[in-house]
Amino acid sequence: MSETSGDRFMVYNTCGITSSEINTRLSEDTQGSVREDQYQIRDIEGTAQTVCQFHRENVQPRCEPEYKDLFVILDRKEAVQQGVLVVNLAPEHGYPDAIRQLPGNAIETIASLSVVNDDWFTQRETDEEHKTELVPQDWFALYNLMSEKAEFSKAKIMMNRGVQYIGVEEDEDEDEEDDDEEDDQDEEWKRGEFYRGVKPDTTVLDEIVSQHREIASRVNLSADFFAAIDERYKTEGALIARAPPGQDSFRFKGPAAGEILGWIFLGFMTWDEAKDFAGRQQ
Repeated sequence: MSETSGDRFMVYNTCGITSSEINTRLSEDTQGSVREDQYQIRDIEGTAQTVCQFHRENVQPRCEPEYKDLFVILDRKEAVQQGVLVVNLAPEHGYPDAIRQLPGNAIETIASLSVVNDDWFTQRETDEEHKTELVPQDWFALYNLMSEKAEFSKAKIMMNRGVQYIGVEEDEDEDEEDDDEEDDQDEEWKRGEFYRGVKPDTTVLDEIVSQHREIASRVNLSADFFAAIDERYKTEGALIARAPPGQDSFRFKGPAAGEILGWIFLGFMTWDEAKDFAGRQQ
């Protein structure tokens, strides 16, 4: 296994396919714009977070600035359908982040980001042409356990925005927008939201957990994961939950709460890694 050179983009292979297959997939439909000398392939075992830690410890200290924070992970053999992870360790919003793109877009994306021809905010807005199977739009139940409808509506907007506007809307509190502008903004977020509001018949968590799979199947939502907004939201954050088997839950306070289930769905974090990350944010 060759050492990382630090003078090219890193492409990490965690799914065991051959370098030849990787080269083919990364150059598909690129009309020759992607070359093998633009990147270095590294076979590695582990999760995406394992790769991130490896990159921080072994690549960042020796690499050129443009290759420091951006890399690709091939973690699915069905990459043409499910995409590859494009990782940014230092996006504008301040949280390590990842998106899924088709293999033929990945190198062009990180090359464009590296010379500031594009921004991460734009790349997170997946269009239909480049959408893979693993884009969790309108996919997670967000249970409304609040007594005030307006409070839940605010929380739902924030969960669906996630980290997207951090560092972008710095003057939001200073510039008061009129009602029409706010309505337009809310409609824009409905087009790409992760969470769909659900009002259950009960506020007892154990009862919601027992009913969740039936509710999820009825409205085509994830049967495995959901989130909830309750009276503890303002002080302790959103409740992030995993349904049985393996039932578990944790709290996450802050803008990244809206990203957690998306990161799990994308394969950027495992459940245990997400839970550990949440604990470190408190």
